Amino acid sequence: MAAASARKSAPVETEVERPVDTPNLAPDYNPTVGKSMANGPSLQSKVEGLDGFMQAVRKHYKKDPTFSKVLENPAAHSAFRLSDGLIYTTNRQGESVLCLPIGKVDQRTITQVAIDLAHTTIGHFGTQKTSEYARRWFWW
Repeated sequence: MAAASARKSAPVETEVERPVDTPNLAPDYNPTVGKSMANGPSLQSKVEGLDGFMQAVRKHYKKDPTFSKVLENPAAHSAFRLSDGLIYTTNRQGESVLCLPIGKVDQRTITQVAIDLAHTTIGHFGTQKTSEYARRWFWW
């Protein structure tokens, strides 16, 4: 038994698949999960295809305590911009993200739909990573 515990296993070499659009990365490129997810598919384009989602977002802006003020006086809220009846702001990465109001689409909250979509898109990375990925596309 002592001999078995003294054995060392050889390191397993794995080849890292490099993103297609990053040809100049170092050979030892090994992105974090967060960096990999940042390049994932757009959740914003996915919600645009969901039946009734964008209509619910527009409808609930008027009832939302924050976004109703933005609609009333956009010039007084420079952190937000309006486009086609939708409100956008900038996330921590400096990217434009869709603002999600408090409200429901069908029987679920708008944010639940966004988080569920993030979860089904990236898989089982846990609550924190799913939330981070959703916030890459949305702000609430």
